[in-house]
Amino acid sequence: MIVIPAIDLRNGRCVRLLQGRKSEVTIYNEDPIAVAKEFAAAGAGMIHVVDLDGAFNEADSPNRAVVKRIVETVDVPVEFGGGIRTLDDVQQLCDAGVARVVLGTLAAESPELLKEFVSRFSSRICVGIDAREGRVMTRGWEAASPVMAVDLARAMAGFGVERIIYTDIARDGMLSCHQASATRRSASFLPPAYREPCGCAGVGDRAGHGRRPHLAAGFGRNPARRAPVCRVPVRRSSSSDPRSLSARARRK
Repeated sequence: MIVIPAIDLRNGRCVRLLQGRKSEVTIYNEDPIAVAKEFAAAGAGMIHVVDLDGAFNEADSPNRAVVKRIVETVDVPVEFGGGIRTLDDVQQLCDAGVARVVLGTLAAESPELLKEFVSRFSSRICVGIDAREGRVMTRGWEAASPVMAVDLARAMAGFGVERIIYTDIARDGMLSCHQASATRRSASFLPPAYREPCGCAGVGDRAGHGRRPHLAAGFGRNPARRAPVCRVPVRRSSSSDPRSLSARARRK
């Protein structure tokens, strides 16, 4: 199993939202570059970065500039999502060296358009599925979709999406145990390569996935006790292992 740490950005700072609510935010570090360096030094195979300002459709955010600095600073592949709506957005991020781009709202609201993204960028596209009580939430987790997470995941697999990043919103930022069994049930119809849980609270959560090498457990910094908090990605093959991505390939 590969552990992928996460950095959630709000106005250029590292934060943790309680169950995705922007009104309940904890700022745990003013310097995301320093946090990324710490993750890289600890041996992270990839870093997952989220632009919360983009997800909330807020303008004039410094977060895209921040992720570019992270890519330039650490010799670790960077995965980025939040507010990405156009092909130009993806192209600019890829040109900046981002290894993978995560699409959430677009995948749920415009699945036919997503096909074009997958056709053009192939395995560099991931789909983020954020769910509350099994139902997909979009636009920074503020809009409820009529689509069920299981149905969306099935559709994405059919479109050729290679990586699905699942978040249980009710547990995000709660530092509570991740329901590995629930995640496995929701992904039971998919090939093993697609089963990627999110929302781990600590090392104990890894035990539920430890015998499943296709899984990637995602964590964020817990400012209170320096334990993991959330997020994920990765596919079961050496070619897609983030640790096998060279700096040159990431910066093409």
